[in-house]
Amino acid sequence: MKPKQARRIQMILRYLCISCVIVFGVISIIGSGGGGGESSGDNTSEINNGWITIDYPTSESSFTTNCNGVYLSGEAFISPTWWRCCSGSAEDTGVTVTWENTSTGESGSTSQDVDICGLLSYFLCDHTWNTTVSLRLGDNHIVVTASDPAGNTGSDSITVTKPIYTYYISGSVTNADGKALGIKVTDIDLHLSGENIETGAKVSVDGSYGIACIPNGSYSLTATSSMGYTFEPELQTVVITGNDVSEINFIGNVHFIYGWVRYENDTGVSDSRIDLSSNDSTIFTVYTDDNGYYEVAAPNGTYILTPHILNPDYTISPANVTVTVDNIDVMENFLAVKR
Repeated sequence: MKPKQARRIQMILRYLCISCVIVFGVISIIGSGGGGGESSGDNTSEINNGWITIDYPTSESSFTTNCNGVYLSGEAFISPTWWRCCSGSAEDTGVTVTWENTSTGESGSTSQDVDICGLLSYFLCDHTWNTTVSLRLGDNHIVVTASDPAGNTGSDSITVTKPIYTYYISGSVTNADGKALGIKVTDIDLHLSGENIETGAKVSVDGSYGIACIPNGSYSLTATSSMGYTFEPELQTVVITGNDVSEINFIGNVHFIYGWVRYENDTGVSDSRIDLSSNDSTIFTVYTDDNGYYEVAAPNGTYILTPHILNPDYTISPANVTVTVDNIDVMENFLAVKR
């Protein structure tokens, strides 16, 4: 039986014992008219050997990556004598999890999380940890250790091999006015292809993107969107020769439909849903901000813009509007009117 399986069984048994004690105590009080009894004892007094597992990116003893760092995660024991319940903090486990890359001499702490389980009584369960470790070229022997103040300890290790140097490609996706599209268009994909490489990235809210772990070579990079946006250039050739590459930018044929949803007193209506439709199908949805402002990116074309309001005492006028985007931004405002 694996250590973590044994620990889980122990926790379940502890929970069942505590629950039985509670039920038995209630029955005894009812049957005896409130008489007391002796304490059931401290169930946390047993001593176990500690344990820890590395489960991601693999539970095997070795792993190979082209990246400059590796993300590790797994599970660890909960101290049998120092645990407490239940603040929700991983400190309740009484266990500290650390890592060391013995090949580079670097070390550090990990992020830890713990869940609270139980019905009639509560206990800690599913103690997990995660960290990111920098890698050197070649083999990296990484040891992860869990320990508590009572001297219980456990360790697991993995050898992560980085066979080649790799680099970073970055840039932005905007419209012709330099306005970021990431927060407005969540389905823009960057696709990178080359010899033995097929990878991609999403555009962030500020319009930037980044693709890591790319070795020297020549690559093709394209930007695509399921909403029909096209980009200039359609394809970019990226050549990496021992350095990161930046400013690989794309310009989308996108303009913005924008405006406000306001009450009659000119106060903005927040969280109103605006649907952008084409050919009787909603293709994009956006919500107004705290001031009632909205904007949605769209390529040239004709659309139906339909607003919705959460407050049932109000209706929005107009109920919908037809909007044509033709190489320029378009403003459409709506008014929330008392029914």
